[in-house]
Amino acid sequence: ELLAHLRGECRLDEAVELIKLHTRQLAKAQMTWFKRMERVVWFDVAPDEPPDVIAERLDAFVAGVIGRRCDS
Repeated sequence: ELLAHLRGECRLDEAVELIKLHTRQLAKAQMTWFKRMERVVWFDVAPDEPPDVIAERLDAFVAGVIGRRCDS
């Protein structure tokens, strides 16, 4: 879309709208794909949650998964 704009094939506002549309379509397709995967685990992340806190939560989750597998 952006290249089409740079080539003069569409206006910038049209390219931006196409980018938004295609991004939403891709996100929907990805969500559909992930829903079929039984082992996917989703983590809710607040927009203002610091990256180090997110990393600690993920690290604790992974450690718990690995620990359960080792105990089995």
